Amino acid sequence: MSDRNDPVQVSVTRSHRMQISSIMRKHGLYPTTFGFLEPTDEQKARMDKVRDAFAECASHVLENLPPSPDRDHVIRTLRDAAMWANVCITRLPDGTPRENG
Repeated sequence: MSDRNDPVQVSVTRSHRMQISSIMRKHGLYPTTFGFLEPTDEQKARMDKVRDAFAECASHVLENLPPSPDRDHVIRTLRDAAMWANVCITRLPDGTPRENG
């Protein structure tokens, strides 16, 4: 019996990974769309600045809008935008993902 706290391990063969990559490209997605890309130190610094700006905006929303489903939606939208900002920081100017390394 496995421990519930253990992360789920998914084993993908090289052949299967290539098949997945082919399907992703066929549908206009980069093979790295669901992968992790380690940000460079410069990118991490930019991410910190952007994260701080979104946190400040969220604090104004929380202080000035009444609790409601709409306010919750605004906060969720800010979180979504902050995550996409991080993606933008790790991409090349044309929107393609840079190579890790």
